This record gives sequence, C-alpha cells and structure tokens, in this order.
Amino acid sequence: MKAYFIDYTGTMVKEDEPYTRELLGYFLSHSDLRTPKEALSVVWEKIKEVEAESYGD
Repeated sequence: MKAYFIDYTGTMVKEDEPYTRELLGYFLSHSDLRTPKEALSVVWEKIKEVEAESYGD
C-alpha cells in the first residue's frame, strides 16, 4: 500500500449534540468571538495551519 487516507475532519463531532452546543457556548463566552460562525472560522483556520505545517511528514 502506498498511502492511507484518514477523513478525520468530517467526523470530529456531531453538530447538533447537546455537548457540542454546550462546548461552543463555553468557548464563545470565554473569548472575543460572538457567533458560532466566527468560532468555526477560527477552528478551521487552525486546522489548516496545522495541516500545512505537517504536510510531508
């Protein structure tokens, strides 16, 4: 086998679970972010940053 593909970003959390909403609320209340959309943007920015840094390892 030459490569493995792992789809980890699509299965991180279920979007509408009570714990997900609770975690998001906590995250927003302890940051300068005000909306779930802003939080999602920050998370995806960080994921892409980490992916770019680890590419080729």
